[in-house]
Amino acid sequence: MPFQSESQRRFMYAKHPKIVKRWSKEYPNQRNLPAIKRKLKK
Repeated sequence: MPFQSESQRRFMYAKHPKIVKRWSKEYPNQRNLPAIKRKLKK
């Protein structure tokens, strides 16, 4: 899974649109992403 969160997807669309277009074709089912990826507490 290339995108780990919706915030990462928005950032990638703004900064790296060519990569996002390629990822969108390769991984079309990216709908249930968390809004923000949080780190696990140890």
